[in-house]
Amino acid sequence: MKTCVYCGEVVTPEESEGAPELIEGRMHKECGIRMLLGSAAHIRMECSCYREEGAVHEPEDEPRRESARRAAAALRLRICSARSAAMN
Repeated sequence: MKTCVYCGEVVTPEESEGAPELIEGRMHKECGIRMLLGSAAHIRMECSCYREEGAVHEPEDEPRRESARRAAAALRLRICSARSAAMN
């Protein structure tokens, strides 16, 4: 079985359906979204990328108790919910 190149968890073909095939391996759809868009803090422009120049890069605001995949799935849900709300 292959593991996700982002979170390191096992990924089945169904879980990666629609995600691009990578030379390095497979990826969950939500992990691909997370890699492209960044963390929830980054999307809200609250991470250290948006602080004053010269600031030390700080860890992102995702809860440490969550796995990388769980945080990616939560981000995907937030994005889908926001998109649905905007379309209504």
